[in-house]
Amino acid sequence: MIFIDLIYESLQADVFLKLGGVRRKDREIKSFNKMENILRRASVCHVGTYGDGYPYVTPFNYFYARGVIAIHLSKEGKVFRNLLKHKRVCVEALEAGKVIKADSACKTGMQYRSVIAFGEAKIVEERRAKKMWLQKMLDKYRPDRKYSPMQGQDVDEVAVVVIRLKRVTGKEREVGPVRVRH
Repeated sequence: MIFIDLIYESLQADVFLKLGGVRRKDREIKSFNKMENILRRASVCHVGTYGDGYPYVTPFNYFYARGVIAIHLSKEGKVFRNLLKHKRVCVEALEAGKVIKADSACKTGMQYRSVIAFGEAKIVEERRAKKMWLQKMLDKYRPDRKYSPMQGQDVDEVAVVVIRLKRVTGKEREVGPVRVRH
């Protein structure tokens, strides 16, 4: 447990120094706790990186805790290459609800809760730390743990990236209870 706490502490020194604002103040989420709950519950996050002159957005399964998002990816892919050049990223997590039908086409919309965050990515090198983050991701999606355990080679074959969030905004549109679609 001490090992995990040290990893978190080393990553979150100035986490969430700034809560951003949104244009639609009537839909702004001002509660940091509510934003964290969205980050914990959402199934997928989209990470925007930069390379080759263009932004590049990719969906990821992920794990969130205490101002840190962890993802895993290929060491051969575009996201990994982008992160070697540029550490700053943008992350979006969304809980989508039902379509809101209206008489007017322009009033039709959708229920949602979303968080946009900006942060800096760090590639995790140490095998024990990589395995810990991978296990946390697995626990999020497979809490039953009915699978064979990770081996050292499995851990070595992937890249694990942790993103320390620096600024977050949240926005929602609710009409009655939001029924999240996964």
